[in-house]
Amino acid sequence: VLTPSQANPQGLPAFAGGAVTCRAKFVPVAGYASKNSSVTYLRDKSRMNITFAPLGQTGVYAPVYATVGTKYGTVTISTRRISTH
Repeated sequence: VLTPSQANPQGLPAFAGGAVTCRAKFVPVAGYASKNSSVTYLRDKSRMNITFAPLGQTGVYAPVYATVGTKYGTVTISTRRISTH
């Protein structure tokens, strides 16, 4: 589940102009062990943010930066390069 959080976030100069950050909520649907402590943490306590940037003039947004809180620490994922080709 995504909820808009911030438009044009700071700190992403390569993706300036139209980027948007969303808060994310993990909602397990099927295929997860419901009693697993990691799944429970992600569902109930984790803070997740994903930043999306437009792919040129395509009208498509791609994830370029994400942070996910886990019970062991925060995982950060970032895009190095993005292309419409």
